[in-house]
Amino acid sequence: MVITVAVVVLIPLCRWWEWRKWTRGREILSEEELCRLFVEGVADRSFLLHFLSSVSKCYGVPMGQLRPTDSFAGSLGALDSWELGEGEESLAEALRKEQLMPPEPLDKNIKTLQDLFEACLEIKKQRQ
Repeated sequence: MVITVAVVVLIPLCRWWEWRKWTRGREILSEEELCRLFVEGVADRSFLLHFLSSVSKCYGVPMGQLRPTDSFAGSLGALDSWELGEGEESLAEALRKEQLMPPEPLDKNIKTLQDLFEACLEIKKQRQ
């Protein structure tokens, strides 16, 4: 009984702490600032914002706090570990639904959000 209560209390507390650690010190950027950060002069701004919105929903973080250097093994991975892998899995599912899933798994050549965005953008260009 005590172990069950400890687990029920500790897991949400640890999730909250990791989320708090991740968001602390991260300014929420405007859409314009995000576009400049990710890809200077990106032609398809709406695609970038849609991509970031999907990532934001999957990982449960504000879109304006995402950065191109956020890695799946590092900062996003730390958030994901307390979600029991649901962030990366739900992102992969969302990309599959939109037929944008890169052939490489997220832990191979795609290490950061910038890498994933560029891979998805390339797939989108090939489909047109």
